[in-house]
Amino acid sequence: MTNDTFEDELRSLLRDTADAEGPAYVDVDPHAVVTRGRRVVRRRRMAAGAGIAAAVLAIGAGGALVNGVGQDRTDTTVPAGPTTGLGSGSFSVDLDVSSALQGTITPLPNDPTSVRVDVNQQTKKWQVTVTGSDGRPTMRPAATLPANPRFSTYAEVGNRPGLIVGLMPLAAKDIVPVWATDPVESSVSSALVMGADRRAFAIRYSAAPDPNVPGDTIFAGFAWTDGEKVFTSAGTSVPSARLLDSVAFVDETQGLFGLFGPKTTASKRLIDPPEGKLPGLVTGKLPINSATMQTSVLVLLPAGAKGVDVSASSGATVHNIDTAPAGSVGRTMVMVRLTTPKDTPGSGVERLRWINADGSAGSGTIG
Repeated sequence: MTNDTFEDELRSLLRDTADAEGPAYVDVDPHAVVTRGRRVVRRRRMAAGAGIAAAVLAIGAGGALVNGVGQDRTDTTVPAGPTTGLGSGSFSVDLDVSSALQGTITPLPNDPTSVRVDVNQQTKKWQVTVTGSDGRPTMRPAATLPANPRFSTYAEVGNRPGLIVGLMPLAAKDIVPVWATDPVESSVSSALVMGADRRAFAIRYSAAPDPNVPGDTIFAGFAWTDGEKVFTSAGTSVPSARLLDSVAFVDETQGLFGLFGPKTTASKRLIDPPEGKLPGLVTGKLPINSATMQTSVLVLLPAGAKGVDVSASSGATVHNIDTAPAGSVGRTMVMVRLTTPKDTPGSGVERLRWINADGSAGSGTIG
């Protein structure tokens, strides 16, 4: 897709957004949004050209193209309250956002501790009530639900940046944020809004936008999974595959790759590896009283790579290797499961070797 075509589609979606949204949020000028998106993109060195613009679009009506850049994250899923029927086609759910973060934002006396998401199926509107640590509730203006149930909608709420609340499809089982800056600590809370056939979510994060850059943002969108495939907030599928007990994905548009595991959700930017290194994402857990770390390594190889062999570092043991193509022209995804000594740094993977699609030999290390 050319940049001109993308901009035309983006402007069209923004006009639809403004018409549907009215005065509930701010007016959106498609040309201004595209321009501002480019300016912030250059400052952030983002891989895709309209990440910030798409984030603004999602705030307005929620549910369009998202082209940002993701990051590694620390994620804690926080329990949520039950769905409540309010009559007249209205439903609500409470989300706990009191999880403490160790980030750069100094806590304030009225920091958000919980949010209530109300969905009215008759009016096709949703709104958020934020309750601070001082016990005071603040109701945000109502926004329009996306007509397409595969679309998501979200907005910055609270008394300052650092809290995203929204709705995503009912099929969504897990979510990974896309950040537009350095690694961001975050916590996620979600719950089904049963009568509304949606899932509400809240993402609290520890970073803050640059006050010297108008329209700056940290949050640039998200990816979600139904347990088998991975999708953008617009409901568009991205190359993904089940590897061992996880769902791995590569989203070239958002410049993101990652995995949804049984108790681990992680992502990383495609632009992060040093030159000459393979993109790799390492997660692990240390069982109680164990001397070894259970490590999973997701590695991206060239399209068509096969015959993958993994050499383990000293003291590490490779247990499983699973490989899946990321698409006919996409990168090949490889999941390596191994154990490593708990006090030894590194992934435990010394080197990978494979056969390229043209029959040549490939070799590399993880960046």
